[in-house]
Amino acid sequence: ARMIERSGCCLLAVHGRTREQKDNSATRADWDQIRAVKQALSIPVLANGNIRHLADAHTCMEYTGCDGVLSAESLLEDPALFDARRLQPGGERKVVEGVAHTLEYLRLCVAH
Repeated sequence: ARMIERSGCCLLAVHGRTREQKDNSATRADWDQIRAVKQALSIPVLANGNIRHLADAHTCMEYTGCDGVLSAESLLEDPALFDARRLQPGGERKVVEGVAHTLEYLRLCVAH
């Protein structure tokens, strides 16, 4: 990671699984490894792996010290995953809201 930073990288995304573990949903991302990379670098680092809820994003950032998180599959299932209302009582997604967000997401995909 330091070599990548020295080569001019200004932002690094780190996934906490190896290539062999990529398709194994039973394997948890290793946030310890992500934290070690963050501690070794002076550039912003984004953590990826096991971000399934907004609370996971907060927990991961606190644990790893990373500057942000990435999420793929969970956002495809729920485009409003990072809506802050999710952390409030009664903030769970309503089916109608989920459909509306999904349609908006698909319209944006077609447009861009």
